[in-house]
Amino acid sequence: MKKQKINASRVLNEVTTKMLITESKIGKWKQNKVFKTKQAKVLTELVGTFILTFLIISPSTFAFSSNPNLPSWFRTIFQIPLLSTLWPALVIGLAIILFYKISCNLNPAVTVFEWKIGIYTKEFTLI
Repeated sequence: MKKQKINASRVLNEVTTKMLITESKIGKWKQNKVFKTKQAKVLTELVGTFILTFLIISPSTFAFSSNPNLPSWFRTIFQIPLLSTLWPALVIGLAIILFYKISCNLNPAVTVFEWKIGIYTKEFTLI
């Protein structure tokens, strides 16, 4: 059996093209023993999803109160300090639930984040 060299860019390429982390052309992914607990899996999914959601949401949050293209009632809602503060948290919460229910493996940012911290190990044997 040949061992195959793997690096982050190859993993990223595979994950983004296939959107799956369970099977790939270069072998099978197995979960690390350290991350077998449900709490550890949920924590990594939450952190990865938060990072992705924060990068998407943060630029648009500042534009809501002054954007003239939005309806006036929509702008009024986001001028209330409590709602303008809680809105990103609500969207992040919904994104976490959505990615968790669908499976975080559909989200490339989360899977690459999980790979980076070592939640998955790789068997480097060619099939």
